[in-house]
Amino acid sequence: MKRRCTNLNDKSYEHYGAVGIKVCKRWLVSFENFYTDMGKKPSSKHSIDRIDGDLGYSPENCRWATAFEQNNNRACVKQFTYNGKTLSMKGWAKEIGMPYKEFYKQMKKVLP
Repeated sequence: MKRRCTNLNDKSYEHYGAVGIKVCKRWLVSFENFYTDMGKKPSSKHSIDRIDGDLGYSPENCRWATAFEQNNNRACVKQFTYNGKTLSMKGWAKEIGMPYKEFYKQMKKVLP
């Protein structure tokens, strides 16, 4: 997180630091501050995720998330809202317990 936002030589810098994604000062100066704010990682399947991809790393904009959750939080993934709940197509398939390919085929029939 810190390296890709601050180190010009990091391979991911162009997608983070170069486009203005920053780490809050509280976390830059101390891992203990980060740990106090975020707590222990829930499992080995979780990593830090920015809720709003246009904003930086801070307590208000970060959460622990699985790869599935992070992939569905990408800007290129279309989100659908039903009854006040917003999920990606894969998220909705998982939510209702339907295989994604079947759900996708059904949705293609009703979506413009």
